[in-house]
Amino acid sequence: MAKSDLMPEVLSELEERFGERFNADPVERYIYSRDMGEFPTIVGKIVGGLAQAVVQVEDTDELLWISGYASSRGIPLTPRAAATSGYGGAIPVMGGIVVDLTRMNRIIDIDAEELSVIAEPGVVWWDLEKKLRARGLALRTYPSSAP
Repeated sequence: MAKSDLMPEVLSELEERFGERFNADPVERYIYSRDMGEFPTIVGKIVGGLAQAVVQVEDTDELLWISGYASSRGIPLTPRAAATSGYGGAIPVMGGIVVDLTRMNRIIDIDAEELSVIAEPGVVWWDLEKKLRARGLALRTYPSSAP
């Protein structure tokens, strides 16, 4: 799929749907098109991308809506939480829409008996660790992005 700009009617529809949680400002698009890591120049030219829009979703219904909307129009989506990984996972290589998941930050369930957690994608590692420790549990991992 080739990189392409979003049509004005798509941008208008996204703005109408998401209000202040929609952004097509060039500076914001640039910021949301990066993560903590920096590729060497030659690699960045190959895999670098620039979002045409950023949408912040707040719940599963909105995530399902934007997924269906983009899919039906052939618009690439790039999921992004805090972008603390330095491996390029949050870079919109094909352009399209970056979906900011940071507002989906709820811990839904901690099952101490099953040693399982259900959490939304925007949950901060340390917040989850604190909740687990209060129950005598722990993630038992320490990613470099944890602080």
